[in-house]
Amino acid sequence: MDWHIEKARQSAKRNAAGLDLERVLQVLADRRDRVVRSSAELRQVILEHLEVLSRWLTQEHSQKFALWNTTSSATRNPKRETDICIWYAHGLSLLLQDVGGVINREVSVYERPGLPGVRNDIRVQVSLPGADVLTVVVEVKCAWNREILTGLSGQLVRRYLEPGGHQDGIYLAIWADPTSISNASTRSRFAEHSRAVLKRRLLKQASEAAPLRIDAVVHDITVRWPTLP
Repeated sequence: MDWHIEKARQSAKRNAAGLDLERVLQVLADRRDRVVRSSAELRQVILEHLEVLSRWLTQEHSQKFALWNTTSSATRNPKRETDICIWYAHGLSLLLQDVGGVINREVSVYERPGLPGVRNDIRVQVSLPGADVLTVVVEVKCAWNREILTGLSGQLVRRYLEPGGHQDGIYLAIWADPTSISNASTRSRFAEHSRAVLKRRLLKQASEAAPLRIDAVVHDITVRWPTLP
């Protein structure tokens, strides 16, 4: 126990801005909590929570249906990119605020959806003592969007990170198996990129954006629809 207390004291000294010993002990007891001191650390927290959202889409009682329009048994298409962006913003807000997100910090999550295919980004901001604000931008692009392979550099980097002086971003690509989509035009655009090829190309783009710190993530929202008798 003495070792844990000493470790807590050391953590409190390193993260003295607004943290007391009791709160640091809570952090040691619950590893979900996180002391965030940089946008790079905030980006890592968001990546972990995006992985949780990915599991929401694959678990037994999946939330994939929240991302699909199912007006009839024969018409099944992904929702608008803007609506998908809002779902992810809401999920991140829940996780960051209520499930051991960032401690002793004011966290803001808000989406800025624009016209479909033009602008769908999520801003995660953490206010630090002394008026400093950490910012991570999450750009959401669906695989049917014609800018899926240009949005990382053309939008995330040039429109959001560089003009705002930000260093950390995440490019979130949304993919689905084309066979699960009813709309022929949307289905054909999904078919242009397999999930593996899309991920490989986006990871390459992210690495080429250095010294900016960008992660490319691909989420599969495919729904295996039940076969009707």
